[in-house]
Amino acid sequence: MKKLLIISVLVFINCKEPATKQSPQKPNVLLLYADDLRPELASFGAAQIHSPAIDELANKVVAFQNAYCNVPVCGASRASMLTGMLPTKNRFLDYKTFVEKEMPEAVTLPQLFKNNGYTTISNGKIYHHLDDRETDWNELWRPYAFDENDTGLAPTDYWQSLWKDYQDPNNRSLHKATDTGPPYESAVSGLRHYLY
Repeated sequence: MKKLLIISVLVFINCKEPATKQSPQKPNVLLLYADDLRPELASFGAAQIHSPAIDELANKVVAFQNAYCNVPVCGASRASMLTGMLPTKNRFLDYKTFVEKEMPEAVTLPQLFKNNGYTTISNGKIYHHLDDRETDWNELWRPYAFDENDTGLAPTDYWQSLWKDYQDPNNRSLHKATDTGPPYESAVSGLRHYLY
């Protein structure tokens, strides 16, 4: 049986104020992003996948069953979806899209929620660059991304370098030669597991 690696990103948007008679409670919004993957989950009809927690969540919420893509590139597609703006020949062209630089005047989905009384929390990589549109969020969770590093790397590049810390010499050589490598490894030295 094929194994599937799912990397998801969480965005949690929560209403700050409790419900009153004059203003009813706004619904909470949980947006899950899965980067460059198809929805291989039991709740989407994939019988070979055992995903009880996400299936339970899918049974309690509105789960969208159709997927559409504005541009077949991860970062550009997320930028398009979060700004509501279609890619053009001048913006949102590749995975390295930087919304703050390409469309600084855009009102993004998380900014819209934040400006309307919601608490917005970004967990993981939402825009391609981890330091893109930081003001859209009340809270950012990016483990290690903004730690000082002696490599001079920007937060996104530094964070990705932590993911690709291969222990197996063959994987290290492959990554150095191609900038790709296995999605995880179980190297003999320390049995360290890495996901990206």
